[in-house]
Amino acid sequence: MQPDLSSLGLLAALSLQLLLELSGLGALAVAFLAEGLAERRKQTLLRKLAQQISSLSLWLLGYTLASGGAMLWLIQRTRPELLKPWTDKPALALPLAATLGLAILCAVLYRATWRPLRERRTLHRGIGLVAAASGFAGLAAALAAKLTLIQPFIGRFYLPSTVAGLYLYPPQHLYWPMLAHVLLWAMAGGAGLGLAYLLMRRNRDDFGRDYYAFAVRHCARWTAAPVLLQLGAAAALLLPAWSRIPQPMQSTALGLAAGGALCAVLAAVLLLGVARSDTPLRHKPALFGALLLLACALAGPTGAMMLVINT
Repeated sequence: MQPDLSSLGLLAALSLQLLLELSGLGALAVAFLAEGLAERRKQTLLRKLAQQISSLSLWLLGYTLASGGAMLWLIQRTRPELLKPWTDKPALALPLAATLGLAILCAVLYRATWRPLRERRTLHRGIGLVAAASGFAGLAAALAAKLTLIQPFIGRFYLPSTVAGLYLYPPQHLYWPMLAHVLLWAMAGGAGLGLAYLLMRRNRDDFGRDYYAFAVRHCARWTAAPVLLQLGAAAALLLPAWSRIPQPMQSTALGLAAGGALCAVLAAVLLLGVARSDTPLRHKPALFGALLLLACALAGPTGAMMLVINT
């Protein structure tokens, strides 16, 4: 059974939406990583890169809040019964809301205190660490809740009676490889969209050609590495469950998985080529082509995983 063009278009749109939402949390981790390396290596350019990526994270987190609010509004208008489990027991949403709220609060503080805390860099890095860790904890909690709610009662909500029942007991064979997959994509998205952000802001910020060449090389490497590593996480999820996919859908799942893997490898090849170049700023077509391939690379395993979860 082959998907039609409308299904593929919807999958591509959902994957792009997911990439943007994951990238906000990943950008926090990338900024923290860059600042830590800047302190260790005594490189001012890495510190400037961390500052720019932290600015990007706020834009992306703002988008995530707006898109999440819009989705909740749409669900409330069209399928209000889907929100009933949360409205009946609001306390079950507190761990998720608290971790994501802490991540956003610390992200704002992290970006706002680059100058005030320039003499207290350990404290500033601590704020970045809390922001990144809270964001990833919120992502882990959201994934656990989603998998718990849809398993084993596919198609309707299953509401545990306790917080522990909602967040601590998702189906393990799905949870851990999927968590690794989304965390790696968050890092790839944060660094990859950081590339686009650097190039878009170049004329306005104008930190010098040497800085942008340096920053582009680092972001390209930091994007390529998790993009390649996520292939292992996707395989760890898909291969054990492959036999459960209905036979008519296996060719579709194979096409999606293989297409996504090919796009991921091609994106990594382009990015590593730019990172090795003496003149990375002259390779803008390769950079933006790699970013387009990233969206396609995420769409492939996302579609295949949807078939696994719903079988």
